[in-house]
Parts: sequence; C-alpha cells; structure tokens
Amino acid sequence: VLLCSHHKFSASCKLNSVELGTMMSIRAVLGIFPFLLLSCLTSGASINGKKFVVTTILRSEPYLSLKSDHAGRTGNDKYEGYIMDLLDELASKLQCKFSIKMVADNKYGTYDPATGKWAGMIGEVVSGSADMAVADMSITAMREEAVDFTVPFMHLGITAMYKKSRSQRVPTSAEDLLNQNIRLGVYGYGSTFNFFKQSPIPTYQKIFEKMEGNADVLTTSNSEGIQKVIDSDGDFAYFLESPSAEYQVSKNCGITTVGGLLNTNGYGIALPQGSPYREAVNIALLQLREDGTLDKIKMKWWNKEKAICEDKNDWFQNVWNLVAAL
Repeated sequence: VLLCSHHKFSASCKLNSVELGTMMSIRAVLGIFPFLLLSCLTSGASINGKKFVVTTILRSEPYLSLKSDHAGRTGNDKYEGYIMDLLDELASKLQCKFSIKMVADNKYGTYDPATGKWAGMIGEVVSGSADMAVADMSITAMREEAVDFTVPFMHLGITAMYKKSRSQRVPTSAEDLLNQNIRLGVYGYGSTFNFFKQSPIPTYQKIFEKMEGNADVLTTSNSEGIQKVIDSDGDFAYFLESPSAEYQVSKNCGITTVGGLLNTNGYGIALPQGSPYREAVNIALLQLREDGTLDKIKMKWWNKEKAICEDKNDWFQNVWNLVAAL
C-alpha cells in the first residue's frame, strides 16, 4: 500500500483497497497471459474427427506389407501388418482417421550436417508433408531434437542374428563374434549403425571398425542382411533390433540370436514439435498397453506361420536310443 507522510500529498498518493485490488488483478492477468496462450496452442485442439497423413515404410512382415491381392485394393486397404493393426486401434480409440503414404526415400530418419536437413520419415514430419510417422523407428536423442516422440508402443534392444553351423562353434557373446572368423553386418542408414558408431564401449567400437572396413556388410535394408544370414554357413552375423530378430528366429530353423540385448530402446510415433495431439496419442497408447491390446497385436503377427523346428541333436539322440534298444 502506497502512503505519503506529507499531508498535502495524501490525496494523490493514497490508493484505496478497491484501486489496489484492481491493479493487482490486472498485473496477475498480464503475468499469466503468456502461459494461458501457450496452453491454448498446445493442448486445446481436439483430435476427434481429424484425418492425418502418416508416413511409413514398406518393411514386409511382421510390420507392414502388401496384401496378396493388393492390386485390386486402394488406400490403406492395400496393406497389412502390425503397423496397420496399431493404426486401426488408435483410430478407434481416438475417433480419427489415418491415411498412410510410403516414405519417398525409403529411409527412417537421418540428419545431414552439410545441408542441415533431415531425410526419411523424420524429414517428412519436419517438412510438414506428413502429420506423423508410424513405423519400427527407434526413439533417439538426435531425432527427438527434430520431432516429438510419443511414449513407446514397443520396447526393444539391439542383438545379433546368426545361423548355427556344425563346422563352427556357436558364439555366445559380442566378444565371441569379434574373436571368431565371422563377418559382421548392419543396416547402414539407421539407429543401430549409429549406436555402434557412437558407442564408448571398446567392444562395440571394435565391432564398428570391423564393419566399417567391409562395405558389403553395410546393407541397404534389414531384409538384405537377414537373407545374408540365412544364406550363410555360420560365417556371417547381422546386428538388428530384437523384435525383428525374434520374428526371424520364429520362422527360420537354425537361426539364433547371440549375446542378448546390447542396449534398451523403444519404438515411438513421431509428431511435429509442439503437436497439440501428442497427449491424446500418448494416453491412447498407454491404454492399449494396459488393456493388453499391444501384446495381442504383436502375438498375432510374430506367431503367424511359426516354424516347427526339430533340434538335430535330439534327432540323433532319438536314433541312438532306438539302436540301443534293438
């Protein structure tokens, strides 16, 4: 409260309680106005009834592939896989629509320091040509600087896929892979490649040096790397994310994983920075996780056409038991 000690100034210096209250109210409103504006911009938008363009990548099963009769279909109906089921569940939960488009350059999201631009799905979200990216795309610190990721819809880690061979001892660790006469490969344009490139761990640094010195092991797709493992005779191992490795092991007898998980990460949906829809998508994903829907979708696609494998050692043991019984 402002008061004057001099009587002749008292009339002009005193503020009554009403004036003081009004002044404080105005100041309070002005003080919180920026925060009210930010709140309106970031959380006031409704997702109900909206239609979103989703950039993704044709990865084949289990993530996204063309239906066998895709030629006679249009739009989203041409595709099937985990990603399509996930989008269908989100559309139902959020009461919105998704229209998918294939990423133009067939890449996930890499940054080019020379141009200052992002390629792949991240680039399309940043440029505004897509509203979001939904794929088996890892959440990384660098990508998070360009977009806003949701909570993970799938958890994972990097592992090595390897074909067991009678002529070679099966490796059990990353160190074994280095010390044996085994070529090592990785997809050359993604987060797994960057994990080895940036790792401070000596073993992983040596793995990167071994791969970098052999250009033909840096593949242009995971499918290429997986096929190299299948066609090998125990002389090639391929690093990839664990969900893809699990799927391939379930379909191919003789294929195994080596060394457990080298790290932990997650797949998330990429939205533009400051997207007003991020909270709604996050809540929907958490609900789908809590009610078991995400696990149900994964089981559907990872267990499809699962191979029935017989352990050769068990087969020989059975034959031996039969001979011994005669």
